[in-house]
Amino acid sequence: LDQAAALERRMRTLGRGWEPSLRLCVNELVGLGALFALVREFQDAGHPTRLRIDTGVLGGPWEALLAQRADLAICEVPPAPPSDIAHAPLWNVGFVFAVSPDHPLARAPQPVKPAEIRRHRVVVAADSAVSMPARSSGVANARDVLTVGSLAAKFEAQLAGLGVGFLPAALAAPALADGRLVALRVASPKPRVALSMAWRAAAPGPALRWFTERLGALQPA
Repeated sequence: LDQAAALERRMRTLGRGWEPSLRLCVNELVGLGALFALVREFQDAGHPTRLRIDTGVLGGPWEALLAQRADLAICEVPPAPPSDIAHAPLWNVGFVFAVSPDHPLARAPQPVKPAEIRRHRVVVAADSAVSMPARSSGVANARDVLTVGSLAAKFEAQLAGLGVGFLPAALAAPALADGRLVALRVASPKPRVALSMAWRAAAPGPALRWFTERLGALQPA
């Protein structure tokens, strides 16, 4: 009976214009902890829209929005986005250059020069975009590169001493605090990355409006 009543409430609310589903694609630079708190708030309010949350690296979330595989993306927005895409700035993500304490580079004089970094294997997370030109981020022109499919895998690879590279400061913070990683000063730091929320501007539904209104106050985890 409870399930039947819940279904009846859901159908009544959907009849008032709430979307049956909402798809979000989030850049992996954003920790999902704070976003999941927002999801809980949405669900506790009894909104009927079903949510799907995917993640992507570099151009992946933007591509998902353009290809209509996502209704809302947290992503890097290019300088001249299409006119039918609305967007608003969210956060700037900072980075640290991190290595395992057992890695030879941990004993190098600081600030570490790019030429010294390029003598060692660099770990990179592959761009998850498939139809746009692949992008890279971090140490350029490295001689030896280990490519992984996610930022989580990149983090684990650097913990294991398999290579070096830049990590989002929030992701690296616990491992830096307990000594599993060491932050090095480098001569060429990685610039902060500006993330925005982006969505199709035409007639957003109530669920999409709910998320866009609240994301601006959300602190990334």
